Amino acid sequence: MKRSNIIAMMLALSMLFGLGLTSCAKKPQDLESYINSNDDVKQELQQTADDAGMTIDIKGNEITYSTDLSKLEDVKEETIKEPEMVEKLQDALDGQKDTFVALCKELEEKTELSGIKMVVNYTYGDEVLATQTFSAEG
Repeated sequence: MKRSNIIAMMLALSMLFGLGLTSCAKKPQDLESYINSNDDVKQELQQTADDAGMTIDIKGNEITYSTDLSKLEDVKEETIKEPEMVEKLQDALDGQKDTFVALCKELEEKTELSGIKMVVNYTYGDEVLATQTFSAEG
């Protein structure tokens, strides 16, 4: 996935949460309960992930984004699983650290929740090739 697509998705999610969370009168128990109690936000979040070619899973205060590279036409299994390619995927995640840390901080501020984490995975089918967990602490 291109870096610009990930950044665009994160900015869209940031705006989405900014709009949706400010209207919440009661402090949510966790991010999952907030999302599940706000259908508009839930649908927008899912649509944004779909547009970016990612799946999203929210459990408690942890958001997991996954990109299944097997679904991309130009990605071959034998090539993407080579150690050099896996290293490049991990480097790409490392390069996105500032974006995801900033988004975690923004979500924590807007929800008044602490401990929000974002896990980003590059997978091939069910196999996780590269993963990184981000939080507001960096």
